[in-house]
Amino acid sequence: MSVKRLDAKLDQKKIAKQHAANFTTADTVPFLSDLPLVGFRAETESDLGLFVAMRDGMIAMKTPIVLFVRSGVKVQADIGVTVVRDGDTHYSEMWRACDMVFCLSQEAVEEALDAMVVPLAPKKMSHIQNYDPNREKGNAFVFEKLHPWLMFAAMVRACETYRFPFDWKCIVRSRV
Repeated sequence: MSVKRLDAKLDQKKIAKQHAANFTTADTVPFLSDLPLVGFRAETESDLGLFVAMRDGMIAMKTPIVLFVRSGVKVQADIGVTVVRDGDTHYSEMWRACDMVFCLSQEAVEEALDAMVVPLAPKKMSHIQNYDPNREKGNAFVFEKLHPWLMFAAMVRACETYRFPFDWKCIVRSRV
């Protein structure tokens, strides 16, 4: 992908973030251009449990968070983040607005890569490579196994890297 095309896609993401802000709940962190929008896709009750275990740490980082929930997964009303169900009309727009998303299935990884969203994913997934800042290679932030602390560490790495626009563009551009 050319640099101009990538810049145009990233500009589209900024616009998507502005539109997505209309669908947030009042008690969530506002979508600011200098903060990454972090998504978490919960396809099962177990996935939701991992999110709940990390939620306080994620909120403490002051990044806006969107919880993408598959139909049938029950979410408590006072979860404290924006919740989007897979049948919601604004699901696709919210997904594209995210800068990074926890992807716990191969389907979610593919969806993230197609939308130019950086996956935060377990090592076992295909089509991803852990970002190596020394070589400026990789298209994801990988964690060894499904454990809240390991997952949170991947998010912290991703949020720190997001602050460096050149590095972030390298990650988004990479298609391993």
